[in-house]
Amino acid sequence: MGCIFMETEIYGINPTKRLTVETAEAELYKPKTFLNDHFVRLVDYVGGDEAVVRGATAGKGLDLFKEDISAEDLFYYLRMNHITEPFRFPELKMHFKVPIQEALFWVYQRSSRINEWSGRYSEMSDEAREYTEDDFSYLHVLDETRDKIPEILDLFEKTRLQSKDAYKNMLSEGFVRELARIGIGIGNNTEFYLTMNLEDLLIATKTAFYNSINYDIKKTADSVLDLAASVAPLAVKSFLTPQNQGLDWTIDRDVLEEKPSGNRFEISQTKRLVVPEAEKMLFKPIDILDHGWVMPTDYMGTDSSIVQAARVSYSKGTTSVRQDKTLIRYLLRHLHTSPFEQVSVQYEMKTPIFVSPRQAARHRTAVKGYLMDNMPVSKDFYIPEIEQIRGQSKTNMQGRGSELDDETKVRIIKELDSTFSSQAKLRSELSNTNIPDYMVDAQLGVGHYTWTTWKQDLHNVFHFLRLRDDSHAQHEIQVTARAMGEFVESTFPISHEAFLDYTKNAVSFSSQEQELLARMIAENRSAVPNHFYKDMGWWLKKDDKKNLEAIELDNKIETLMKK
Repeated sequence: MGCIFMETEIYGINPTKRLTVETAEAELYKPKTFLNDHFVRLVDYVGGDEAVVRGATAGKGLDLFKEDISAEDLFYYLRMNHITEPFRFPELKMHFKVPIQEALFWVYQRSSRINEWSGRYSEMSDEAREYTEDDFSYLHVLDETRDKIPEILDLFEKTRLQSKDAYKNMLSEGFVRELARIGIGIGNNTEFYLTMNLEDLLIATKTAFYNSINYDIKKTADSVLDLAASVAPLAVKSFLTPQNQGLDWTIDRDVLEEKPSGNRFEISQTKRLVVPEAEKMLFKPIDILDHGWVMPTDYMGTDSSIVQAARVSYSKGTTSVRQDKTLIRYLLRHLHTSPFEQVSVQYEMKTPIFVSPRQAARHRTAVKGYLMDNMPVSKDFYIPEIEQIRGQSKTNMQGRGSELDDETKVRIIKELDSTFSSQAKLRSELSNTNIPDYMVDAQLGVGHYTWTTWKQDLHNVFHFLRLRDDSHAQHEIQVTARAMGEFVESTFPISHEAFLDYTKNAVSFSSQEQELLARMIAENRSAVPNHFYKDMGWWLKKDDKKNLEAIELDNKIETLMKK
């Protein structure tokens, strides 16, 4: 089969504003080989120890603490208190070449995101795990079995060659690849990309070391652990050698309230893919609402990374930009989502609590961080813009209807301002007492702002944007989603364009809707007549009007007519 994408410096060396880790850069694209010619290598990463710190401190870093606290101190404290989410901010993308049997261990890890060489699209590998007498040395086999090891090894080889020859013969007869492959042994080699966050990757290696009886899996886990340590050495150390660490600290609320300004890191060199348009947006807050902002802080991969992941199945590398665009649009159009899970974006944001975490946190695939286990609450609070002071929608119990009259708007704004001002006064009066912040914060409304760190793969970011950057979503989360979408568009322009064409701005029709449309077109009509809806059962007899499905189809047809 041969190895795919084995260049040592695929993309050259480029300047970046992102966090770079010198030890990780040194490991990029270098295969760690073991056993026969099996290997695992780091092909991309995001974050590092500093990303864990930021995830645990609402993005503020160690400057948030008035005491002199090191990252290592913080990590041991997090481990002792079972606070694991910050350790999910670093992420590794690795390229494996291992037997199918071993690949299954990694493929079925719950949070792994995989793109694998496929025997459905390409011929299976000629290579396989070849055992030697040394491979039996660590097994406690019976003496009579040990004497038969050469015979057993010969039997292994004959069986492997027979299944390989049968596979080749079936292909030469024109038999379909996806069925011809089923006799190939699971000791045959495969290759795949795996992307996983640091914490879940460490848990997987621990499972391999302690629960697996497969020696090969343990050898792979050794190499994976080395790569993880190259990306976030202190975080890995805290996992492997946990210590009880009691810390007393004081949060500097002035630091907490500061709006970010300027680059977080010096310009450094990276072997990873770099997107110039994305680099321009890093660490520049995008203002939203009255006191909020969304700030892009990192990304992993580009459109070409998506193509690279998809072509593992076809055993081909990237080709031309035009062909890459065609493939990305094909993948998104046909809901082949896993290649879009191989890349990710990261943000920090300041939003009203009812936006994030209350609504946004429902998107469980995002890694979200607050200040350790507490959600910090800002002194700022949200007062809606005058045009958002509306009545309750008559048709959507979750939505806003028509605008209220000017006098009512003024009264409502005064009520909100009075409520939040009294809460701020309470907080100020108790600021010099020893009452814990969380007790005081519990008295503050969900219109107060808080800070969130957020990381998500592109497939699930698109799902978030489809739901939240939508006219039916609450205005405040629409604004937040649009700001997030600006960075997505800059980082993955081809994929974002396909998302707009095939998902966000697309119109889908159910089988019943298609039946109604076919009847409408056959009769040369421009709208579905009421008796069609009555025939379909989409009519409310009690109220003598269309039901919700009929109204929605009318809206879809109206949208098409406007094109």
